[in-house]
Amino acid sequence: MLLAGPLTEQKEATIADVVPSGASFTVYFICTGGGRIALNVTSAAPLRYPCDGVPNLSQVFVDKGVSTDLAVGVEGAAQWRLAVVDGAP
Repeated sequence: MLLAGPLTEQKEATIADVVPSGASFTVYFICTGGGRIALNVTSAAPLRYPCDGVPNLSQVFVDKGVSTDLAVGVEGAAQWRLAVVDGAP
């Protein structure tokens, strides 16, 4: 089940109130244009990925049924697309 997206941005963004049905959700994303993208969930350290055009995914573990905010940060002239999906990949 799609929880958010697909989203396309050239700047930072916050995806508020991601609530998975279980204990995880998966962020599928691609970033281009150089620099790096950072995925930040308040319960963990930010995960950084190069903006080299390679599709990526990140599974995020959270407390079941708890609303979580996902912040997307960029370094450089990055452009990104992502979707947040319920559960594991």
